[in-house]
Amino acid sequence: MKNTKYDIQKGLTFVELMVTISIIFVTSLIVAASYPSIQKELAIYRTAHKIAQDLRRAQTAAMSASCSSCQIIFDINQKTFYQVLGELVNLEKGVEFTSLFPTSHLTISFSPPNPTTFINDATSGSEAEITITNGIRSKTVKINNAGRIQIE
Repeated sequence: MKNTKYDIQKGLTFVELMVTISIIFVTSLIVAASYPSIQKELAIYRTAHKIAQDLRRAQTAAMSASCSSCQIIFDINQKTFYQVLGELVNLEKGVEFTSLFPTSHLTISFSPPNPTTFINDATSGSEAEITITNGIRSKTVKINNAGRIQIE
């Protein structure tokens, strides 16, 4: 007895094949068209996390006493790079600093062995904010005198 409902020899019709190819093609066009905006969106997230990672790296260096005063220096006049432990770090293409708080020249230092966190030479009562933008979206990296880092 032949089961016609599940006949393997039938295969795909030309119309079914063309519909499947059309769906794949349209989906590919949508992804390709939005690729530049996706890249810009990811660049701002990567940069914010890179800044937070560099802050943690300086904290770790201070805890291991590999530097006497581990510093990260930000300057609003230098919108595309900052300095970590004596080396320059470039921001991703299209991302720049828009504001620094509390001043336009921000120095965050970690002093061993605890490490004690200094924000512009103050050890208490202050919080630093580093705001970056890619022209579409902004992110803010915050650090307080206790050394707590957060991204908003």
